Amino acid sequence: MQRLRSLCRCYQSDGAIKYLGRSDQQVKIRGNRVEPGEIEQQLQLHSGVKQCVVMMREDHPGEPQLAAYLVCQPVDAVPTAQELHQFLQARLPDYMLPTHFVRISELPLTPNGKVDRRALPASDLTYLSQNEAFVAPQTPLQERLAAMWTELLHLSQVSIHDNFFLVGGHSLLAAQLMLQIQTVIGVKVPLRTLFEASTIAEMAEAIQHIQSEQIEQTANEELAQMLTALGGLSEDDIQAIFGG
Repeated sequence: MQRLRSLCRCYQSDGAIKYLGRSDQQVKIRGNRVEPGEIEQQLQLHSGVKQCVVMMREDHPGEPQLAAYLVCQPVDAVPTAQELHQFLQARLPDYMLPTHFVRISELPLTPNGKVDRRALPASDLTYLSQNEAFVAPQTPLQERLAAMWTELLHLSQVSIHDNFFLVGGHSLLAAQLMLQIQTVIGVKVPLRTLFEASTIAEMAEAIQHIQSEQIEQTANEELAQMLTALGGLSEDDIQAIFGG
């Protein structure tokens, strides 16, 4: 008996067996075991994707990330990274979403006709555009946020309209970013805010809104304390304080 390393899934309804890939291609991302073949099958359901390969990359030690290499269909509009991210987000858990979407002209093959994963480019990649032109930070708050992003995500620059989760971010890095914001800027931002305001421009607005609420709350508390203190004074004492 020969032991194979193929991974399959059997659907009970019709008994069909779905091939997911090989067990020796299984990778571990943030403590979760991931089958790249399952991500590839979901990606190939997108009308703009002709062929694809998903593999783990570790450009920075201790920070494994998933990269999807795509051969796109010859259509007028090539899918953007954001479109593909949203497409997969509706079908896969967060830890299975590729961090990078890389467009290539064709998949490299071995002499046997199989995909040569080792020949896939590891640098000088052509990332799918987020469909946004680069916009530099416009305010001091945006500049501070951009500095945090570039350091945390190992980027040379970041546009204020770039999506955090499409330039290398994930849930663990999101938690680190929220801690940095609280430490450096002095504002405690709920983690869910980053999922709702995923760009620097949106996050800056969210922080300003929280700061405004904090200022208003502090003013109301100080007013309440003053009224409480005045309530214990006589009319003569109040007139003396206010020069009446």
